[in-house]
Amino acid sequence: MTAVRIARALLCAAFAVGTGACSSAGSGSAVPAGGASLGPAQRGRFAPRVEIKEFADLPSHRPSYTPTALTVGPDEAIWVTEANRSNSSNPIVRVKLSGKRSRVYYYGGYSSTLSGIATGSDGALWMTNPFGTGCCGSIVRMTTTGSFTTYGASSGPSAITNDTRVSPGNGLWFLQSGGCCHIFAFVSRVTPQGAMTDYAAGMPYYTIINGIAMGPGGALWFTETPLENENGMTAIARITANGTITQFTQGLKKGAQPGAIAAGPDGALWFTDGADESVGRISTQGVITSYKRGITRGEGLKGIAAGPDGAMWFTESIAGANSKIGRITMSGRITEYSNFNSDSEPTAIIQGPDHNMWFIEKATNRLARLRILQ
Repeated sequence: MTAVRIARALLCAAFAVGTGACSSAGSGSAVPAGGASLGPAQRGRFAPRVEIKEFADLPSHRPSYTPTALTVGPDEAIWVTEANRSNSSNPIVRVKLSGKRSRVYYYGGYSSTLSGIATGSDGALWMTNPFGTGCCGSIVRMTTTGSFTTYGASSGPSAITNDTRVSPGNGLWFLQSGGCCHIFAFVSRVTPQGAMTDYAAGMPYYTIINGIAMGPGGALWFTETPLENENGMTAIARITANGTITQFTQGLKKGAQPGAIAAGPDGALWFTDGADESVGRISTQGVITSYKRGITRGEGLKGIAAGPDGAMWFTESIAGANSKIGRITMSGRITEYSNFNSDSEPTAIIQGPDHNMWFIEKATNRLARLRILQ
């Protein structure tokens, strides 16, 4: 195990949601084969028509910028973090629901890489910085007016989520995957005052934690994959509010790489698997089911989020071409949409306060909106 290998794995996780620059924009609508507009009784059952609009209003004049994560802010705007691949300051961009950029703040300098963002119960934005404050990284708190506070972390933090449904007012949960300080991963919690608690009991060595999401029943769920060339663990795991961790592996295929994870409207958790090119579902009892029929082969699945239509929406992204947005119903029916820039490489995706799906594009440094046409 070397620090270089751990750092490389963390960079892959950090840039799983970002690279490149472009200033063009476009929009389009499409009806998938066999699809139809949704009526009240059809939500989640049939593939709807969609309109996708790409906005060229991130700081795309800087070719070294890469969008890494996005969230709905306390002001109900979309906030996007960007990493600067030239090791300079990282932009945090506020975008109105019209798609227009309204503010940009800059954080950090050399070795800073913002890779996750979530809104806290204190009305601030909280971000992860895997390489800040030395090799162990940091958690960054930013007010909506651009005031920063940095808290040193233990081991290279990455994804972060608000835990208000788990323990209201008690902070946020985030993942730490080794850095060059440790060879094992943590799940951690940070309070609004910056106090951190690391939970390591039950966590395997040589493992990267990729995604985290709030689930039903007062628990959080996260995905794990082995560090490259190491005997780590591939699993979907659950952590309770008191830090008890349970690993689930049965049902995952050999070589699986579960990535992003999100709660579904059916009370289960849904995740993307980039290696198997499938969308997975895990029940709260740990039963795993995989769905891949309808997914174009050769696509790399990235982000996933619940939509306003009773379905899950996910991104498909490979370098150079064939970018798509996918939709999967609770019964496993998959539809793909490709009516946008084919080489944009979409990654993270969320549902906005306007009930549209918003996603970032790695290769073109853009934010895009998917509107379901009723």
